[in-house]
Amino acid sequence: MSTIQSSARAFEERMAKPLAEKSRSWESVQLSKNGDRIQVDINTALIDYRGEVAVLSIM
Repeated sequence: MSTIQSSARAFEERMAKPLAEKSRSWESVQLSKNGDRIQVDINTALIDYRGEVAVLSIM
């Protein structure tokens, strides 16, 4: 499994919790174009957007 596939699977698993909890925070590592690793905090919440439920994520 590639790193991208692994990251995508981990993201899907993390996104399941905000749907149950309404919000969630976690840490992740992003790769820059030149290959440097950048540690980030991600905050995700369910919001009402124009009458629809939407997921807002801030990194």
